[in-house]
Amino acid sequence: YSNRAACYSHMREFDLALTDGRTVVSLAPTFWKGYTRQGVALLGLKRYSEALRAYQNGLKISPDNASLLRGADECG
Repeated sequence: YSNRAACYSHMREFDLALTDGRTVVSLAPTFWKGYTRQGVALLGLKRYSEALRAYQNGLKISPDNASLLRGADECG
């Protein structure tokens, strides 16, 4: 689901990316990439506060993760 979410985001299919990102987190809640997948999709959907929450949840698991920190910064 994680790789497919990334592909969907690349194709700008953010609703599908978000669905897969949520599936990743539900199946593997300690896998930081799931939160990144959600954040990217939510940013694409212009749901900025939700995107920030997704990145913050990922940072609880991986506090120094550059991708999560960068994503949180993009939320403004």
